[in-house]
Amino acid sequence: MKKKPCSGELDIKIMGGSLGARLINKTAPKVFSQLSQDFPDFKFILSHQCGKGNLEETKSYYDSCKKNFDLKLFEFVESMESFYSNADLIISRAGALSVSEICETQNIAIFIPLKNSIDNHQYENAKFLAEKNSAFICEEDLLEENLKKILLSKKFFQMNDIKKIHLIGIGGAGMSGIAEILINLDYEISGSDLVDTPITQRLESLGAEIFYAHDASNVAEKDLVVISSAISHENLEVSEAEKLKIPVIKRAEMLANLMMLKESVAIAGSHGKTTITCILAHIFSCNELDPTYIIGGKVESFASNAKLGKGKHIFTEADESDGSFLLLRPHKAVIANIDNDHLEAYDDSLEKLKQSFKDFCLKTPFQGRIFANGDSPEVVEVIENLPRNVSLFGFSANNDFQILNFMQDKDGSNFVLFDKEKNNKMSFKTNMLGKHNILNAAAAITVALDEGISYEGIKQALEKFIVIERRFQLISEKVFEKDIILIDDYGHHPEELSVSINTVKEVWPNRKLLVVFQPHRYSRTKALFDDFVRLLSSCENLILLEIYPASEKPIPNYESDDLIREIHKLNPSAKLVRGIEEAYDAMKEIAEDNFIFLTQGAGNTSLLAKKFKN
Repeated sequence: MKKKPCSGELDIKIMGGSLGARLINKTAPKVFSQLSQDFPDFKFILSHQCGKGNLEETKSYYDSCKKNFDLKLFEFVESMESFYSNADLIISRAGALSVSEICETQNIAIFIPLKNSIDNHQYENAKFLAEKNSAFICEEDLLEENLKKILLSKKFFQMNDIKKIHLIGIGGAGMSGIAEILINLDYEISGSDLVDTPITQRLESLGAEIFYAHDASNVAEKDLVVISSAISHENLEVSEAEKLKIPVIKRAEMLANLMMLKESVAIAGSHGKTTITCILAHIFSCNELDPTYIIGGKVESFASNAKLGKGKHIFTEADESDGSFLLLRPHKAVIANIDNDHLEAYDDSLEKLKQSFKDFCLKTPFQGRIFANGDSPEVVEVIENLPRNVSLFGFSANNDFQILNFMQDKDGSNFVLFDKEKNNKMSFKTNMLGKHNILNAAAAITVALDEGISYEGIKQALEKFIVIERRFQLISEKVFEKDIILIDDYGHHPEELSVSINTVKEVWPNRKLLVVFQPHRYSRTKALFDDFVRLLSSCENLILLEIYPASEKPIPNYESDDLIREIHKLNPSAKLVRGIEEAYDAMKEIAEDNFIFLTQGAGNTSLLAKKFKN
């Protein structure tokens, strides 16, 4: 089989055939309209023979779609040899004559066997070549989805001219996961980050070349550059790549390409994405389904936050922070919640954020499914009258899967999930604490049930699930050799901090609480300033670290000193510290038996917690 490299364009010949032409004629315009939008820098050249009497109808199908490709329509082709001569790919029915002609050209082919052909002969024709790795078979049922999946699969639509990929911000949780998957797909990976961490060290051990400074020379001779949402186009490496005409794409665009390799489930929401994705990966792994996953957090039972599995599923987080989750087209999706975070990307409008979630839901196919938190008014508003299959989960009675009999203590949580459609009540136990984590577990359970995993398989997996790093994680029960428990959490939104505080008070009602909090980003501090002041002022014992900038510049009137000044109006004992060591010393001053220390934030508070790890 002749394999031409894809050098930025693809010459595709589409044959409707004498039988069954209309289905291909109707489907091809949709597929290539979508692909041309997903890959705007890639040129598709289509030559489509649509069959006698079908020209005007096929033209109308193409006219109804957004076109970003070259198109030639033919009712009939005189010379098949000439027609096929420059083809990179042929899409065709699998009649005997078509198959024999394509065999002679040695072109790559995708065969769509006519479902009702006599003795199923078209499938047998195609199967003969597929077994020799000379063609791909695309089933007629769900043709649009199946055809797109083959075109984007590693088998064919791999970036054949792209070998060297450079990731800027490679040490981030999301970027490092993509890097690991790409390494396992045999790409030559390099990346840049400012800090040498266990994550970058792992990538180096897998073969990645890591630069610990941003420099224009880092992108020399690279075929593609991928940037995280934190990287601006003013970055030295981005500027150099653009100067050298090297394509620069967002992390989400790369993720979208990887997701098309498998049956994808994307987890969206303002909070809980990492936890739900981790639980799903754990359940499917325990049930020997070997999923692919890319996770924004670390699970101690997993070797890393990403894995290229042999199973048919891929799980990943859908990041709404910059709107890039709209580049994804998952088969199924979870909507965990919607909160007033990252509104700077939505013109400070919660309504626009909610609309983006609705648009994201509509990226799923009609035969897919949305799993949504029915306890969230914002989520319920988004999925109302949505023309998609929807399953609701949550504590309230309106949910399809209702959480009942929730109980928690220091050893974990117990709850029942009531499947109302099947009138089935299922009992579960987990090491996780907090109502928010039970909602996260319910989300993962509903997906697993929908994918056919048994109740017993899910139950046993959930009981063995190890709490995710920095997600209400118990670090120590003997801080400073005293009866002090230390909990560490990644949450950085007022709602997340509030949930952590309430969980501590519910599980350990007789203990005093010290909150050690580090705000994350000046923009978030400004957007939620009053909420932070209100919540932090209510903490009887509070140590406030300086705002973690995450590459942002300070915003006047919304800096650490401004925040502590407002907190002091209601809570004069609150203390502002400068750095991890000063926070450690301040914690030591407060240390006495019967305390809970809660360290929380998305910056470098993890370094503080690690100083106490058993």
